[in-house]
Amino acid sequence: MFQLLAAAVLASTIPTYDVGRICRSDVELAQDESNFDSCINDERAAKEHIAREWATYPPSAKRQCLSNTNEDLDQSYVELMTCFQIEDWMKHLNAVGGATGGTAGGGSPPSPTQMGGYSATHPLGGRPTIHVP
Repeated sequence: MFQLLAAAVLASTIPTYDVGRICRSDVELAQDESNFDSCINDERAAKEHIAREWATYPPSAKRQCLSNTNEDLDQSYVELMTCFQIEDWMKHLNAVGGATGGTAGGGSPPSPTQMGGYSATHPLGGRPTIHVP
């Protein structure tokens, strides 16, 4: 019972991470002091994003993502935000064709015309042409 209550409380509040420690660790690993400010900015932006979206994250995603963090290693808002994005993607896997290997309804992948194909310009420039000898 206590574990369920603790999990509910944990999932109801945005965690507090020491982004200074995280970023100092990253700087030490990269051996590049110029990364510190960038890291801090990324962590702050991720925390703000999480705070805005917190109420929309399902409890199951909160439990999953918060249980993935290790106190000594990866308590990072960027990592947490990425976990929520992955959880959302996994929830909508069928809609993007991931679970069936093709389209949401199964079957073959879309044809070039369904993707705006034959009339589209070639990615290297110009219009595609067919040369018949």
